[in-house]
Amino acid sequence: MISDLRYPPDDSRHAVARVYELDDTEVEVVWLRDLPLATRYGSALAVLDDVQRMLSVSRATRPVTIPHLPPPPA
Repeated sequence: MISDLRYPPDDSRHAVARVYELDDTEVEVVWLRDLPLATRYGSALAVLDDVQRMLSVSRATRPVTIPHLPPPPA
C-alpha cells in the first residue's frame, strides 16, 4: 500500500495505490487515485519513485514574466 501522509487516514486522498508482487522482478499497481502512471513496474521502489515525482510540489516553475510596454504614440 502506498499512502500519502499529507492527508489523515480517514481522507480518501490518503490511499494512493496498492502494489502486488507478481514475481521477483515485476509488480502490478492498482491506482486508487487518478494518476497517469503505469500499472506494471520492476519493483515497488520504482512505483514509489514515480508517485513521489508526480506528487512533488517542486514540479512547479515560476511564471514567465511578460514585459509590459506603454502604448505606442498616436
